[in-house]
Amino acid sequence: MKNRKTKHVKNGSSQNNNVESTSDSPSLSGLSSTALSIGAVSIIFLSIFVVYTSDLLPKTLRKSDLPPISTKGGWRLASDNVLQKFGSSKCTVTRKDAKYFTNAEFEKDFRFKKPLIVSFDNGASGWTTPESWSVESLKKEYGDWLVYSGSSLEIVRRGGNGNVESSFTEFVDQLIRSKDDKGEPLYIFDRMFYNDSSLPTTLKPPKYFEIKDGRDDSIFFLGASSSGVSFHKHADAWNGVIYGEKRWFLYPVNHTPPGGVYPGFTQIEWFEKVYPLLPESEKPIECVQKAGEILYLPEGTYHGTINMGDTVAIGIQRKKASTKQEKLVYE
Repeated sequence: MKNRKTKHVKNGSSQNNNVESTSDSPSLSGLSSTALSIGAVSIIFLSIFVVYTSDLLPKTLRKSDLPPISTKGGWRLASDNVLQKFGSSKCTVTRKDAKYFTNAEFEKDFRFKKPLIVSFDNGASGWTTPESWSVESLKKEYGDWLVYSGSSLEIVRRGGNGNVESSFTEFVDQLIRSKDDKGEPLYIFDRMFYNDSSLPTTLKPPKYFEIKDGRDDSIFFLGASSSGVSFHKHADAWNGVIYGEKRWFLYPVNHTPPGGVYPGFTQIEWFEKVYPLLPESEKPIECVQKAGEILYLPEGTYHGTINMGDTVAIGIQRKKASTKQEKLVYE
């Protein structure tokens, strides 16, 4: 490639010498020819340089292949198309400000009773270190780690586990290349990643969301817009979103979601085909969880989710059921 560049430069010099030898003083036409020759050489040289350097870029990281990226930890915000399709200002989940919300109030009014969203003045900084969950930090620390992802239905079928294995970097590179209109992308739903990492040292949740070894399970979530998980239920849990947004659809423990659970609809199919037809009495409890908020799920609550923007989250879930009804399911 270097010799090709040199050849173009030499040809340009030869043409310049020929023009100069025709007269003691350069004519206007001679200068024009010289300028055109130099311009042509410059264009050719630049073209070769662009082709040459573009060949050096990894195919998966060429900027021309990537959609626009926001700078929220390196993760993309939801596009206008995604917000128009999945966004909603409707929220029928109680929201509480962490500053004024007490452990006693949580135990009295919410534990095992109804869902709750807790917000923090400093967003995710109120309960973790967001920088530790950025693209750059996660790829640097865990780029070669194996992670497990899956589709919304497959994750439920496998009891809350992803079934597609890849390195973390491979998954993120594919995620960054994904388009909003390309169907349902894979979703990292990994029960080992968080505990094996150093991320637990970054968490400092409120007392009512205290994490206890042996009692609680953890799930690391990462997915692009349109990823998510279909309706399912489990023991008491909370879900904290560090980056992105997550739209929740919830039904109480004794109300099976219209359309059923596995093997029913993917969450996108349910949203497009079932949700618009629901009478008022069958509509879910719902809300969009913003970055920095924590959502509490009472034991046995049916729930399905759709992510908006690249969504990074952590879920903490009791390993065993606590209520009599759910113990029958678990045991």
